[in-house]
Amino acid sequence: MRRTFPLFLLLSVLAQAQNTDGDQLFGSPGIRIIELDFAEPAFFDSLTAYFGQDINMPATLTVDGVAHQLVGVQFKGNSSYNGPGDKKPFKIDINAYDDANRVDGEKKFVLNNGFKDPSFLREKLALDLMNANGINAPRCTYAKLYLNGNYWGLYMLVEAVDKTFLDQRFDDNEGNLFKGDPIGDLKWYGPAPTGYYNRYELHTNEAANDWSDLIHAVDVVNNTPASAFADSIHARFKTQSLLRAWAANNLLVNLDSYLGSGHNYYLYHDSVSTEWRWVNWDVNEAFGNFQMNMSVAQLRNMPLDHIGGSPGTRPLYERILGDPQLRSEYIAELCDLVRLGIDTVAVRIKADSLRAVIDQAVLTDTHKFYTYQQFNLNREQDLTLGQFTIPGVLSFLRARVNYLDDALTTAGCITAIADAPMASALSVWPVPADDVLRFSGTTPVRMEIFDTEGRMVSSSQELRNSWELTVGHLTPGLYLVTLRDRAGTLIAQRRVPIVH
Repeated sequence: MRRTFPLFLLLSVLAQAQNTDGDQLFGSPGIRIIELDFAEPAFFDSLTAYFGQDINMPATLTVDGVAHQLVGVQFKGNSSYNGPGDKKPFKIDINAYDDANRVDGEKKFVLNNGFKDPSFLREKLALDLMNANGINAPRCTYAKLYLNGNYWGLYMLVEAVDKTFLDQRFDDNEGNLFKGDPIGDLKWYGPAPTGYYNRYELHTNEAANDWSDLIHAVDVVNNTPASAFADSIHARFKTQSLLRAWAANNLLVNLDSYLGSGHNYYLYHDSVSTEWRWVNWDVNEAFGNFQMNMSVAQLRNMPLDHIGGSPGTRPLYERILGDPQLRSEYIAELCDLVRLGIDTVAVRIKADSLRAVIDQAVLTDTHKFYTYQQFNLNREQDLTLGQFTIPGVLSFLRARVNYLDDALTTAGCITAIADAPMASALSVWPVPADDVLRFSGTTPVRMEIFDTEGRMVSSSQELRNSWELTVGHLTPGLYLVTLRDRAGTLIAQRRVPIVH
């Protein structure tokens, strides 16, 4: 199967090139060392007693040898909290007691415990893949956790979706941020806010407690006439990022999401653009591990238009698939991810590298949910434990990509970022680009460059056969370069990563 430049491998380069909060915490190689020291000897019993009450316990947090006094600590999670043993997931509120307290610019992060993942790879690979392909999702790295000096195990250190996250991703953090938990199905429950209080969580502007924008968005999703639905969605949502997040969950069969269970996402109402922005969250059961009564074979071959739940329970996705224009846009995003955004060989190389990094931390983790042998096997092999089968991560992904490649061809997917026209009409180098991007060809063209949000960041209306463009001012990331002739016809386009 043909594959293009392995964008997935660029993530570590791009992460290191960006100068934003959290770069050292999430982008540095290796494993972070996280130490939590509680003054109270019976801290574990107290954390257990406080679970679900949003009560912090004070602790000294030390990250890679740097101490941060008095942070807030809580247990978190649903099924991951209720797993057997003492390896619980944590929520760390760095500025709970001192608003100026930060760790590499971050105010919060979570520590996930590897529940239902013998491989310790699912969450890291899925979030890296999403971030590498311009999908709104938190960053992730590994951490060895010590509680009052005792090694508690290997955890996934995951970025919080909070105002810091919003400011980094969207250059705005003043709008309402809603979490689609515990039942964020986006169904219409009437105009009163009380119909939504037990289904969603408001995570910003809590004092104002204004839910009118969410209710209006849900009204649009459910009650807009079919003839106006596509225009209404485009006017109110950042549609490409919404569809791309959905496509990633389908590709990775991440069904503990709106696609399946109907939760585990954030919606942010951008106060500048007034658009709603979708953020994926909690992907630890990606690669077919949240199964919704399907076999592993069914999960590998899950249709590209699959929606979990009974009819009427996922109105946003159902109505999008029912609209020819929006359906084709969703298929195009999935096509782009499968054909251009992922290289299964690159993922295997990355997984093998990660496994080598975390091997000793897993071996010595006496609180882990699975054996060391199962850790080694589940990277490739399915594990049958009682009546439940946990798919092998890499074998599942290969089968999934092969299935979708065929299904997308049947659906009319064309890799419109076409390699053949690009090769014959234009040369682009270097890839990835640093400060200068060069083009040459036989046809006079004009150039436009777009970022992953669809914003034009550079253009020239002059027709030329060759270009040498300065791109050092652009933020490192993935860009779409388009070339058009005098009549405006698209001659070629290509995704080009820019690093500095």
